Amino acid sequence: MLAGLKTQTGRIGFISYDRLPDNVQELDAFALGVRRTNPHARVLATFQPGLTAPDADAIAATERMIREAHVDVMAAHRSNDAVPAYAIAHGVYTLANYGDLPDSPLLLARQNVDWQLTWAELLKDDVRKSNPQAFYWFDYNEADMSFTVVSPDVTADERALIAQAEEELRQGFEPFSGDIRDNEGVVRCRAGEYISDETLRESIDWLVEGVSVYE
Repeated sequence: MLAGLKTQTGRIGFISYDRLPDNVQELDAFALGVRRTNPHARVLATFQPGLTAPDADAIAATERMIREAHVDVMAAHRSNDAVPAYAIAHGVYTLANYGDLPDSPLLLARQNVDWQLTWAELLKDDVRKSNPQAFYWFDYNEADMSFTVVSPDVTADERALIAQAEEELRQGFEPFSGDIRDNEGVVRCRAGEYISDETLRESIDWLVEGVSVYE
């Protein structure tokens, strides 16, 4: 949502790993947030090979997006904040997934997850017995997630919008619900419906309206 609010060029970059369901659903969730505040913005996405993809490749893709596609907000699904650090160094807004990046006017926000609490929940016998699947989903409260707006460039009205969305998540809002189309115009979800966790985790292979792959 913040990316959609702060872009001036209408172009937002996203660096991800392999085009697997788990990564696609995270990119699509990000794009749904962008569309909520700026339905005309475009998300340009790059997929890279596996968790072993070197930071140098991610940074090179980021540099191309900034220089050639004129993206002015960068986000990434990565195991560190190499992409946000590069974006800040080159005058571009960004968002952080981890806690090591210093505050900056160009750092719009950072997400916070208490992984110690999450793993403690996973190790409980009742959790494992109640869900024999190979994966688990926790809601926003169970995972002890939070979202910190960092940049002073985010206005009071924009902060209020973000706070409202965070409260919706705490109350059980399903991001993949309501009218959703893919980037080829195919209806993937309708009013009153939502996409199941199993689909998001195991089989989603389409990109949300407004997303395109940047080679």
